[in-house]
Amino acid sequence: MVEIGWFSHLPHGFCVIGPKAHKLKGVRFQAVIEKAEKQFLSIMEERRKEIERQEPIFIEFLQRHVPDFTSSAW
Repeated sequence: MVEIGWFSHLPHGFCVIGPKAHKLKGVRFQAVIEKAEKQFLSIMEERRKEIERQEPIFIEFLQRHVPDFTSSAW
């Protein structure tokens, strides 16, 4: 099971559930880490694109509602 942050939607941990029930003698952590890293990078790229799309909207909002706001300060 992979734990995902409620607000960030990013993985922050994992847990092997019921290893005895599945008769696991060990876990190939390197394989788990590699798979998690690949998925994490994919999620981070999606988040980067989402932020990139939302940033102009946020800056426009700040310019309208925050006195003396300049995007160069951002």
